[in-house]
Amino acid sequence: MDLPSQEFAPSGGRTDGSIAGRETEPDSPSFHAGTNLLWREVGGEKISEARLLVYERLPRLRLLSFDIIRVKRKGCALGSRSFLFRFRSKEDFMPIVSVNGTQISYWTGRKGILEGRETVLFIHGAGGGQYSWSYQKGYFEKDFNPIIIELPGHGESKGEGEEEIARYAEHTGAFLKALGLQRAFLVGHSMGGAIVQTLALSHPEMIKGVVLVGTGARLKVLPMILSGIKDDFEETVRRINQFVYSRKVSPMFIERGIAEMLQCRPEVLYGDFLACDRFDLMNEIEKIVLPTLILCGEDDQLTPLKYSQFLRTRIKGSKMEILPEAGHMVMMESSQLFNEKVNGFTEEVVKDSRRLESRE
Repeated sequence: MDLPSQEFAPSGGRTDGSIAGRETEPDSPSFHAGTNLLWREVGGEKISEARLLVYERLPRLRLLSFDIIRVKRKGCALGSRSFLFRFRSKEDFMPIVSVNGTQISYWTGRKGILEGRETVLFIHGAGGGQYSWSYQKGYFEKDFNPIIIELPGHGESKGEGEEEIARYAEHTGAFLKALGLQRAFLVGHSMGGAIVQTLALSHPEMIKGVVLVGTGARLKVLPMILSGIKDDFEETVRRINQFVYSRKVSPMFIERGIAEMLQCRPEVLYGDFLACDRFDLMNEIEKIVLPTLILCGEDDQLTPLKYSQFLRTRIKGSKMEILPEAGHMVMMESSQLFNEKVNGFTEEVVKDSRRLESRE
């Protein structure tokens, strides 16, 4: 992953205490990080004068039970403290399945896995979780069986994480088998893309098509990131997130990214980036023979366009799409276009498959 070292500075985001505009995303009950006041949506009644780092992102904001998971001293109202809240919501329920002796959490949508629908498995990147795919939930559950896995050590999943992509791939393959899923579409972002590439080579029979998002055949990590996670976790997370998003998107993306990544334990995040740094399929990637779509943001600084272009030239028959005004988190920054590209790809693969079957 590339990061311009001369620009590796503290992250942006709101520091003035102003009220950020709230996104409309009816499918994600996860909280959003930002320097905001907590409001009650009905009538716009102000509940608290405290500068909060988190507000809940349900379509109708309401008071929920919560845990205070971090208190940080900073100049603000109410005793010069900023509070980081983690909201608990019944709508955020994640089923659990035992995989290789580890309890793995996953999201399947309101209706679960339905027969007759194509299954799309979304695999997050380093330090990610179900929140990474918040903008895909509602779109894909209309016509697909979308499944979001939380890798070991991430989100609600148990375990300590891994330091090798191959180990994460083993967990993911076992997860597919545990749910009885066959010939699914795999969508992997960044580290998740490395996992998808590994599975495409080791278990192509389990996969109908792959979507590689903001990833590469090799994912070298700057030593300063690895050392920074150990020496100054919070500041390093802030610095990473400064480069995760395009400069053209709202600062609240950065704020949310910081808060979400801080929920990942330092040792797990370190293992993720170490796994990425060790990952290298440069000499094997051309062996992938599955239908492949490559998606990348034009402003991606972590996995620049050259990473995706290399994949495009090495994977026979693959297609590449560059999404404008988006960075590394392209599935959030340009969610509508991203969803349409993935949808179109799956439809094309299914049609081609049926066409071949009719000829036999």
